Amino acid sequence: MNIYFINIAFIFLLSFGIPAFSQSSKNTDDELKSFKDNAALLHTEVDSILANARIKPEAIKKKVFETKDQEIKRTERRINVSEDFSILELNRQLNLMAQKYGGRAIGSENTKEKSVAIHIKLDRYIIETIILRTTKDLKPAIVEKQKQKKK
Repeated sequence: MNIYFINIAFIFLLSFGIPAFSQSSKNTDDELKSFKDNAALLHTEVDSILANARIKPEAIKKKVFETKDQEIKRTERRINVSEDFSILELNRQLNLMAQKYGGRAIGSENTKEKSVAIHIKLDRYIIETIILRTTKDLKPAIVEKQKQKKK
């Protein structure tokens, strides 16, 4: 449990230690196209980072939401992880990746639900939210799903 709280503390340090990026209120067509291209690349890289963290695609519950700007979507991924999963390392990888596109990853903790949300912000939009909920044991849930598939 101590590792969990240490991870959260480092997430906050990493998130707030990064300078804010452009927050322009009006986008030209070229800027919007560039933004969309960067967002698409960012979504693809998030998939790769999650795969490298050994998170199986079927363990990810993914939803896409509209933002105030109809041209831009926000993707939310909900993932159950074990208590020994390094949330700090995942946040670090997401943050380094987001910086390549002029973005940043911001982590926040919900102690009541035992979860951490990592928001990836590009320009003034949050375009990715990864919610990691810690559980004691993931194996029974995986076995249960396999039994249901066999029936």
